[in-house]
Amino acid sequence: VRTDIVVTLDSDAIPLRDGWLDLAVDPVRSGRARIAGARSSREFAHPVYLATHTLDFIRCGWSFQIFLLPGVRGETAQWGVDAWDTGELMSKQVRPEELALIDAGPVRPDIPGGFVSDVVYHHGGVTREGGGAVSDIALRGWRDACGRLGLSFLDPKP
Repeated sequence: VRTDIVVTLDSDAIPLRDGWLDLAVDPVRSGRARIAGARSSREFAHPVYLATHTLDFIRCGWSFQIFLLPGVRGETAQWGVDAWDTGELMSKQVRPEELALIDAGPVRPDIPGGFVSDVVYHHGGVTREGGGAVSDIALRGWRDACGRLGLSFLDPKP
């Protein structure tokens, strides 16, 4: 990255409105926050949609890999107990006033996915099967969800 601020947006996330980038970048750029991002259920900035200073990311040794305690495997992980999302670990390393959380807004049960807001729609990691291939069930859910949100869908399978 060759910019002062790094922004993450998951590969299965879609911005839903103009200004989505500014909502995360402005608090960091102005100095009001060291990290800004989507509020997660355990009160941290989820990296599905997150911004921070590039130098903070480097100096603090942050990573975008999940963290598992030694011996814990992904399928047995208990989030917040022996496994943590990278955004949770990053958020814990700054003072509460240095964290700008962007509220998710109302969850829409009519749209499949793990994170839905008026800013970013995230398909919740359900778009991939164990081998990394996109499953037909996930594709149908993704296509339907995009249609309900009024978005076009580009099918990744030929």
